[in-house]
Amino acid sequence: MRIAIATETYSPTGGGAERSVVQIATHLARRGHDVTVFAGCVPSDAGEAVERSGVAVEAFGSRRLKQSGSLRRFAGWATSALDSSGADVTLSGTMAVPAMVVQPRGGTVRETQLRNVAMRRSILARLGKRLQFAVSAKQRALLALERATIDDARVRRFVAVSRYVAEQFRKHYGVSDERIDVLPNAAEAPLIDEADRAPRRSAVRRQYDIGDDALVYVFAALNPRLKGIEPLMHAMQRVHASKPEAVLVVAGSRAPLVTGLVDRLGLTACVRVVGPTDVMADLFAAVDVTVLPSFYDPSSKVVIESLMMGVPAISTRYNGASDMIDGPGVTEPRGRVIDDPWDIEVLTGAMLDLADAGSRERCSAATEGLADDLSMARHVERLEAVFEEVAADTPASR
Repeated sequence: MRIAIATETYSPTGGGAERSVVQIATHLARRGHDVTVFAGCVPSDAGEAVERSGVAVEAFGSRRLKQSGSLRRFAGWATSALDSSGADVTLSGTMAVPAMVVQPRGGTVRETQLRNVAMRRSILARLGKRLQFAVSAKQRALLALERATIDDARVRRFVAVSRYVAEQFRKHYGVSDERIDVLPNAAEAPLIDEADRAPRRSAVRRQYDIGDDALVYVFAALNPRLKGIEPLMHAMQRVHASKPEAVLVVAGSRAPLVTGLVDRLGLTACVRVVGPTDVMADLFAAVDVTVLPSFYDPSSKVVIESLMMGVPAISTRYNGASDMIDGPGVTEPRGRVIDDPWDIEVLTGAMLDLADAGSRERCSAATEGLADDLSMARHVERLEAVFEEVAADTPASR
């Protein structure tokens, strides 16, 4: 098939949503499809990876779409590009651009805004955030483009990366169930041979001055506030008081928020801030539990990669990947799911539950088989089936 894809940013080194579009396009090309990507921005460091992928990429510009004007111009350009591409199927990874199949890797704009408000603790802070969204030209543009995509006749199917995103379509826009497909999110976890796991575990622990017998949690995020670093640090304060051998490794960001919390809460002895890393597989091999008390996440790759590596995870019901921890069809929990990221007591309890080696072993055993089922190759197979149905049902095909 000829497949045309629209996305705001095409970057193999970006966040989970950006990397997913790159991985999907690359897998489709490897499966023999003719793939063209129309991107709002292709970062300068992505050139070599793009060339190797076998995917044709056309960029609207060289800068990220930070202003309402550039966002609207990109949306118009990408929509026209998809329409004139001659593709059998068009796919959009953003709610700003309509296509035959819309798979918003970041979920809906409406839910993103609501959850950004919810992560503020005080009423005053929440009111301030609502006002900020109300006066922001870009946020208004995002909502308007999302509404237009929902109503656009080009759209045949909405593909949700989790039940949580599917519910967003229903709750905010009344999209009917027959127009929604739920295809669980996926990842490309670089799996480690079991024989190599112990040496890597020891090497990483030595690197960050962590004892062999320490109980180690890991948190990884490029946007630590949204992914719950504040409640996690407060919970870690309590966990460390109960389990002095406990250590938290924070990867992905060295933001002042992170280092400031470590200093203010007196956690220097039990927190290791490692910052950006491209060896998450080594970290997963070295730790015991992944903790991501997200305020909002359509379906976290960090949680998915953790489970693929056999590491139990703790997250919240506002993370679509929690379906894989303890959702429908999960017979044995693979970690813990909490209702409210700000419930420090419950979060602490979940972390202490998994401080027990027996509990961790049961959770880890329940992850058997997930490495294949949650692979990006399997996700693309499922997406390909949706494409075939949509292509067969288009007027041109008939």
